[in-house]
Amino acid sequence: MAVLLELYVNDLSPFTRPIELQLEMKGLDFKRITPTRDFVREGGFGEISPIRKIPVLMVDGAVIAESRVISELIEDLYPTPPLLPEAPLDRARVRMLATIATVYLADPAVQLLGNMTEGNSQDIEARSVALIRRGLAGLEEWIAPGPYAAGETPSIADCAVAPALFFLKDILSRLGFTDCPEWGERTRACFAAMRRDADIERSLMGMEACLSEKLAQTQG
Repeated sequence: MAVLLELYVNDLSPFTRPIELQLEMKGLDFKRITPTRDFVREGGFGEISPIRKIPVLMVDGAVIAESRVISELIEDLYPTPPLLPEAPLDRARVRMLATIATVYLADPAVQLLGNMTEGNSQDIEARSVALIRRGLAGLEEWIAPGPYAAGETPSIADCAVAPALFFLKDILSRLGFTDCPEWGERTRACFAAMRRDADIERSLMGMEACLSEKLAQTQG
């Protein structure tokens, strides 16, 4: 009997896109649910997940929160095709790249976006940019030149790294933030190579389309 997968998403989020991309790379069918911001923050979403954060994956009605936990569960439930290598050191490297993308790129990038729209604090901006600079330095040290973040085959590292870099490069710049640290040569080369993967490019274009729609609504 097929398992029902329901994923609560935010189309612009560098946290939900990695989970969607992982599911798509595995060829899995799942239902996308895009709740409103008010529903997540103050509405009935609290009955689904008291921590009120997206993404949330429901597996036959069982609620799983936190993107890293969701990612590991997907690998446990659906090991084929594998998005984690077999060798322990290789697995650790993939997880390290994914963690750098989440903690040092996506997290501070989202903080920057919130600061731009709600506070414009120079302290928050400085701390966020400092974290991003460290994250980019880590990527430049450990990322492969391509075709994927960890080498020759796709992994959960690509699922995290590609949306985080796209958020930095395209989303923040289109929203008016122009002081993002420069990427290193290896990072630029790998990002360009990753975008040749159809699943990755389709996911990034989904983020782009969502932003264009939101900007059009704002301007309209």
